[in-house]
Amino acid sequence: MITGMMRQNPEAFLDYTFRSLQPTENLKAQVGKVLVYPSDTAIPDARESDKLRSQLVHCLESLPSLPQIPSPQGEEVDVFKLRKYPVLRWYVIRIVLHADSADPWIQVAPEG
Repeated sequence: MITGMMRQNPEAFLDYTFRSLQPTENLKAQVGKVLVYPSDTAIPDARESDKLRSQLVHCLESLPSLPQIPSPQGEEVDVFKLRKYPVLRWYVIRIVLHADSADPWIQVAPEG
Protein backbone atom coordinates (compact mmCIF):
# COMPACT_ATOMS: atom_id res chain seq x y z
CA MET A 1 0.00 0.00 0.00
CA ILE A 2 1.25 3.46 -0.92
CA THR A 3 1.52 5.61 2.19
CA GLY A 4 1.50 9.38 2.54
CA MET A 5 5.27 9.40 2.94
CA MET A 6 5.69 7.56 -0.37
CA ARG A 7 3.61 10.19 -2.14
CA GLN A 8 6.22 12.75 -1.14
CA ASN A 9 9.35 10.60 -1.34
CA PRO A 10 10.35 9.25 -4.76
CA GLU A 11 12.94 6.92 -3.18
CA ALA A 12 10.35 5.21 -0.96
CA PHE A 13 7.88 5.02 -3.85
CA LEU A 14 10.42 3.33 -6.15
CA ASP A 15 11.50 0.96 -3.40
CA TYR A 16 7.89 -0.08 -2.83
CA THR A 17 7.20 -0.37 -6.56
CA PHE A 18 10.28 -2.45 -7.43
CA ARG A 19 10.92 -4.52 -4.28
CA SER A 20 9.08 -7.62 -5.50
CA LEU A 21 10.67 -7.73 -8.96
CA GLN A 22 12.81 -10.75 -9.71
CA PRO A 23 15.11 -11.18 -12.71
CA THR A 24 13.73 -12.99 -15.72
CA GLU A 25 15.60 -16.09 -16.86
CA ASN A 26 17.28 -14.05 -19.61
CA LEU A 27 18.57 -11.47 -17.14
CA LYS A 28 19.40 -13.73 -14.20
CA ALA A 29 22.74 -14.91 -15.64
CA GLN A 30 23.75 -11.45 -16.81
CA VAL A 31 22.67 -8.97 -14.14
CA GLY A 32 23.19 -9.56 -10.43
CA LYS A 33 21.47 -6.38 -9.30
CA VAL A 34 19.97 -3.23 -10.73
CA LEU A 35 20.56 0.10 -9.02
CA VAL A 36 18.06 2.84 -9.89
CA TYR A 37 18.45 6.50 -9.01
CA PRO A 38 15.20 8.40 -8.37
CA SER A 39 14.34 11.71 -9.92
CA ASP A 40 13.96 14.33 -7.23
CA THR A 41 11.42 16.20 -9.35
CA ALA A 42 8.96 13.34 -9.85
CA ILE A 43 5.85 13.37 -7.70
CA PRO A 44 4.89 9.75 -6.99
CA ASP A 45 1.49 8.65 -8.23
CA ALA A 46 0.30 5.21 -7.07
CA ARG A 47 -1.69 4.81 -10.29
CA GLU A 48 1.59 4.65 -12.23
CA SER A 49 3.20 1.96 -10.09
CA ASP A 50 2.23 -1.01 -12.31
CA LYS A 51 3.19 0.81 -15.50
CA LEU A 52 6.52 1.85 -13.97
CA ARG A 53 7.28 -1.74 -12.94
CA SER A 54 6.32 -3.03 -16.39
CA GLN A 55 8.42 -0.42 -18.20
CA LEU A 56 11.51 -1.23 -16.13
CA VAL A 57 11.18 -4.94 -16.89
CA HIS A 58 10.65 -4.30 -20.62
CA CYS A 59 13.55 -1.86 -20.68
CA LEU A 60 15.92 -4.36 -19.07
CA GLU A 61 14.76 -7.21 -21.31
CA SER A 62 15.32 -5.09 -24.42
CA LEU A 63 18.95 -4.30 -23.62
CA PRO A 64 21.57 -5.81 -25.90
CA SER A 65 23.15 -8.96 -24.54
CA LEU A 66 25.58 -8.24 -21.71
CA PRO A 67 27.86 -11.28 -21.46
CA GLN A 68 29.70 -9.69 -18.53
CA ILE A 69 29.56 -6.41 -16.75
CA PRO A 70 33.24 -5.50 -16.86
CA SER A 71 33.50 -2.83 -14.20
CA PRO A 72 32.93 -3.00 -10.43
CA GLN A 73 31.11 0.33 -10.89
CA GLY A 74 28.64 -1.46 -13.14
CA GLU A 75 27.26 -0.73 -16.58
CA GLU A 76 25.07 2.36 -16.94
CA VAL A 77 21.90 2.35 -19.03
CA ASP A 78 21.37 5.64 -20.87
CA VAL A 79 17.95 6.60 -19.50
CA PHE A 80 17.65 9.56 -21.87
CA LYS A 81 17.54 7.18 -24.84
CA LEU A 82 14.59 5.30 -23.38
CA ARG A 83 11.95 7.32 -25.21
CA LYS A 84 9.48 4.46 -25.35
CA TYR A 85 9.45 4.28 -21.53
CA PRO A 86 8.15 7.74 -20.52
CA VAL A 87 6.97 6.75 -17.04
CA LEU A 88 10.34 5.14 -16.27
CA ARG A 89 12.16 8.24 -17.53
CA TRP A 90 9.99 10.45 -15.32
CA TYR A 91 10.80 8.57 -12.11
CA VAL A 92 14.35 7.30 -12.73
CA ILE A 93 17.31 9.43 -13.77
CA ARG A 94 19.93 6.69 -13.79
CA ILE A 95 20.08 2.89 -14.01
CA VAL A 96 23.27 0.95 -13.29
CA LEU A 97 23.57 -2.81 -13.81
CA HIS A 98 25.94 -4.78 -11.60
CA ALA A 99 27.31 -8.30 -11.90
CA ASP A 100 27.31 -9.02 -8.16
CA SER A 101 24.05 -10.42 -6.83
CA ALA A 102 21.95 -8.71 -4.21
CA ASP A 103 18.58 -8.99 -2.57
CA PRO A 104 16.42 -7.22 -3.48
CA TRP A 105 17.40 -7.47 -7.14
CA ILE A 106 16.27 -3.89 -7.83
CA GLN A 107 17.79 -1.43 -5.37
CA VAL A 108 17.02 2.26 -5.07
CA ALA A 109 19.95 4.59 -4.50
CA PRO A 110 19.46 7.22 -1.81
CA GLU A 111 18.58 10.67 -3.09
CA GLY A 112 21.30 13.26 -3.19
